[in-house]
Amino acid sequence: SFIDLKGFIVEEFKKNAEQYVIDYSALKFKKKVGFGHSSEVFKGEWRGREVAIKKIKDDMTSMNTEK
Repeated sequence: SFIDLKGFIVEEFKKNAEQYVIDYSALKFKKKVGFGHSSEVFKGEWRGREVAIKKIKDDMTSMNTEK
């Protein structure tokens, strides 16, 4: 039997989406470590842990909402 893994993952994410949402104010941006056309990557901190933070550029989010 075929299992739709992508569909399963999407449905599981929808059920538990609140656990994947991070309060932006809890992020501490430290140093930009990379960038591209649509985003920037920073070294940062979240809940006392060192993390990588990918920030989508504002112009990319507005492109998706224009009609």
